[in-house]
Parts: sequence; structure tokens; C-alpha cells
Amino acid sequence: MDKAVGEEYINTAQRLSLQLPTAAELKEASRSIETLATEHNLQLYQLAAGKLFGNVQPDAAFSALDCYAMARYNIREHAYLRAEVWLRLALAKYQKKDIGLNALYGLAQSNMDKWLAILLIKRRQYDAALRHVNSPSYGKSATDQVLQHYESKMQFKQNCNTNLQRPTHLHCRYNTTTTPFLRIAPLKMEELSMNPYMVIYHDAISNKEIEVLLSKHLQFKPALVSDERISHQRSAKDVVIDYSDATVNQAIYARLQDMSGIEDKGTKLLSLINYGIGGHYDLHLDAYNSSHVGEPDRIATLLFYLGNVEAGGATIFPNLKLTIKPTKGSALFWHNLKSDGNIHENTLHAACPVIVGSKYVLSKWIENV
Repeated sequence: MDKAVGEEYINTAQRLSLQLPTAAELKEASRSIETLATEHNLQLYQLAAGKLFGNVQPDAAFSALDCYAMARYNIREHAYLRAEVWLRLALAKYQKKDIGLNALYGLAQSNMDKWLAILLIKRRQYDAALRHVNSPSYGKSATDQVLQHYESKMQFKQNCNTNLQRPTHLHCRYNTTTTPFLRIAPLKMEELSMNPYMVIYHDAISNKEIEVLLSKHLQFKPALVSDERISHQRSAKDVVIDYSDATVNQAIYARLQDMSGIEDKGTKLLSLINYGIGGHYDLHLDAYNSSHVGEPDRIATLLFYLGNVEAGGATIFPNLKLTIKPTKGSALFWHNLKSDGNIHENTLHAACPVIVGSKYVLSKWIENV
């Protein structure tokens, strides 16, 4: 009764653990194997089968667990194509009869299918990724990030290839009520959605103003995502403009308030963005909400289209079934937040890839401070 339960097993486990390789040793072994394969141009499937320099050595063959370890090493090293090959080898060697041993080391067919799906999505091989997501071993759940990522990519792909019709129950009218100034200079406004509120203004910026903006000697840099890093999610260049530096920019700022009816207390900055051939921005939300604690949130977004695009480049809102093609001089405005301050999920949107031409937009986020 006084003897600790499991003490003998714990002592045995501790003794055996001293014989196991450390994480650093496993990493070094994986690096050495990759160096061997690279320097001697060895095919990975031959290496995994124990075929070295024309000699077959069955004892040197890799197990499914070995291949999986090599795949995880290559993923950490960002060698995704090699990781994909190792994962396929691991799946080919995987034996369900070894489920006890595999489980001990965290090896499961569902994990291999998941990692393969992630790597295929990175290469935009969405259909192939879905086959692994739909594998019986995968064990999908409602919150599965891989499945959500796949569905997001497919939604982006499908909507960019479809011309979604605008709702017919909304209207076009002259906006004379948002600010007093509009009583004498109304804006041409087309309603796109009431939930969230979204409109497009026609002839919102003049050709002269566009020429002044684009004629400046601006130093465009690769556009970053919200956490200030370059990402495959976005392909564009942008430059920040302080619109207090010229009369034309101040006029645009005043018009912005006329369109939105919201006093902008945020930074007096505009972002001029250029999407070249293939330029795009995957599905995203402009508002932060709880993800950026302490930062002002983006109440609304305004996009001025500074030119037409020959093919591609549309702004899509899949949840609203809206496709807005860039039309020179028009401006798209929408609310990002609900009345209770939470993000409006229907504002999920994307910039489709430019196929022919070049796309210039001037954007402004109206922030609460």
C-alpha cells in the first residue's frame, strides 16, 4: 500500500529515454541525410528504399516514421517540394498493423494527409489537396483550418471567374443628404448592399485629380499584410500619401467625408496601390476587432478606382455575391463593423488577379480613435 503506483514503469521509461536521440540530434541527422541526397543526386524514393549507389541495403530502408520525420524537417526548413515527396513516401510505407508504435511517436495517416493538403494548397493544387482532405482517415471537424483555407481559396478562385449579378431591389440616386455640401453638389450613388451598408459612387474623382496623383514621382514598395510582412496572400505595390501636402489631396479628403458621413479622426494618410499582371489580394477582412488589441479599428473602407483594367482585377464579396469591376473615376465605400462594434463577416472580400493591364486604386480606412 505504501509503494508508489507505477514507480517501476516510470523508472524503466526514464532509463530508456536516455537511449533516445534528442531533438537536436534528430535535426542534425535529418540535415545530414538531406546533404547526402543533394550532394550525390540521390532520388528520395531510392534512398527511402535503402538503395545507395547501386547497392540495395534493406536494413537501411526508411520506415514510415523515418519518412515522416524527414518531411517535418523539410517543412521547418521551408523545403516544401521535398517535404511533399517524403510525405508521399511515408503514406506509401504506412502500415495500420503498426498503429500502436505509430501512435507512440505521433504518426497517424490523418496527420500525413493534413500536411500534404497544406503543402498542395501552398502550390495552389486545390483539387489534389481536397482529395487528401476527403480521405477517410482525415477526420474533418467544423473548425478545421486546412478545410477552411481550402474553401477560402476555392471561393476566391470561383468568384474571380464568375460575373456575379448585383441585386435588383436596390437603387441608384443622387446623394444630397450625407453632408450639407451635397445639397449643392450631389454625388451619383448606386446602392449595392444594406447589410452591410455598401455603395459605389460614380464620377467620384476627376481625370485631372487622377493625373496629378499618378504623375507624382512616387517610390512604390511591395505591399505588406496587416502584420507588416510580405505574404503570398497579396501581390501588389503601394505607397503612402499624406493628403495634407497638396490641394488635390485635401479635396479628395473632403469628398471622402461627404461620401461616408463619418468624421475621420485617424491618420491623414491615403494608400496608392498598384496591381500589375497577376497582382491580387486573397480573401480578407479589413477590420481588426479583437485581433489587434489597443489599435484603432477600421470602421469603414473607401476605394477610388483610378483606371480601367482590360481583364481581371475585380473586387469581389463572395458572401454578398458581388463583383465590382474597376471603372475609372468610381469609388467603392462600405462599413466594416456592425452597429455593436463587431466585424461584419459579409465584408469578406478580395482583389482578383489582374490578367491584362494595370490596376491603380487609392484606398482609405476610416478608423475609430
